[in-house]
Amino acid sequence: LMLPELLKKVDAIEGIHWIRILYMYPDEIEPAVLDVMENSNKILPYLDIPMQHANNALLKKMNRRGTKEDVIDLVKEIRSRFPEATLRTTAIVGFPQESDADFEELIDFIQEIKWDRFGAFTYSKEEDTPAYSLEGEIEPEVAKARLDRLMAVQKEISLKKNKAKIGKRIEVLVEEKEALKKQYRGRSKADAPDEVDGQVIFTSPKEIALGEFVTVLITDAAAYDLFGEQVIE
Repeated sequence: LMLPELLKKVDAIEGIHWIRILYMYPDEIEPAVLDVMENSNKILPYLDIPMQHANNALLKKMNRRGTKEDVIDLVKEIRSRFPEATLRTTAIVGFPQESDADFEELIDFIQEIKWDRFGAFTYSKEEDTPAYSLEGEIEPEVAKARLDRLMAVQKEISLKKNKAKIGKRIEVLVEEKEALKKQYRGRSKADAPDEVDGQVIFTSPKEIALGEFVTVLITDAAAYDLFGEQVIE
């Protein structure tokens, strides 16, 4: 595995403030990778682990690597090492042959893990994929209803996690300025680029350059965004 050595080399480069690893299959997150992360002040404990589902039979049909149990064990290991880790995953609902019981298993899995970041979408047929010719297609309205319910469950989880950050000071990378509202938007260590995750929206009594890192006191929270004010030290 070359990733740990690569991370060490990138970590040693001066001038880099944050290093974020995106999209790693469960079997790629080996102890050696976590060891390097533990010994770095730059590599963020943000791990995007694409699951796609929780039912092992469906995971096999999706050609996913690893089982639900593998991921549960991995998440326990990560959180034992990094209590403030940000864990993200994605899921597909309405995959051919997904039963009501399979979907309930996915709901239970989401509630058990309590992912910090979560994205989901309905299955769509794609040519040249193993699932293209699978029987047992799910009706679009059923898939949509499942998606809506899944995201409602996650919204509650996300809101609870964000509300727990009220009163905390966090580091934010400033990315946008809203001149009319006299406020800024940026990302914390827990937010990936390109608005994949939420944003930190905050006010400041002074001008801030885009690209600057500042400390923000969190004063309010929504399901996906945080709100606050810059701490002047």
